[in-house]
Amino acid sequence: PSCRSPRPFLRWGGPVSAGTWLLVADFLGRPTTTNKAHNMHHRAVSADRKRWRTAGAQLARVSRVPACEAITVACWGRYPNRSSLPDADAVAPALKGFLDGLVDAGVVPDDDGRYVHAITYRRPEVAFGQPALCVLVAAVRAEGET
Repeated sequence: PSCRSPRPFLRWGGPVSAGTWLLVADFLGRPTTTNKAHNMHHRAVSADRKRWRTAGAQLARVSRVPACEAITVACWGRYPNRSSLPDADAVAPALKGFLDGLVDAGVVPDDDGRYVHAITYRRPEVAFGQPALCVLVAAVRAEGET
């Protein structure tokens, strides 16, 4: 999926289809990568995670993502050009904070395996606009239910 859409409500988030929401954090700059987090002081890492946590909570609330039994998540970085594209899973530190924000917003009770059934890292996308973390959240049934 593309982060760009002719529909304006998808700029920062909104429903893509029934039970699926695209949340685009394009106001914090490039998503924090694993390599960058390893080179940061632990207090700076904590402050950075808090920024992504706040962004996740705000976007979930603004997009009206309801409380779900469980979710699956797909995420990818969006970058304005091809220079120094990171690996697909390099955005994990940014996503960690973002998932904590989904918990804060009441989308799921916790971000453990009972409520987050799958995390898929997609390849980075080159698209016009600001760098962003794009997160596709899909509601699924809780494990053990038919």
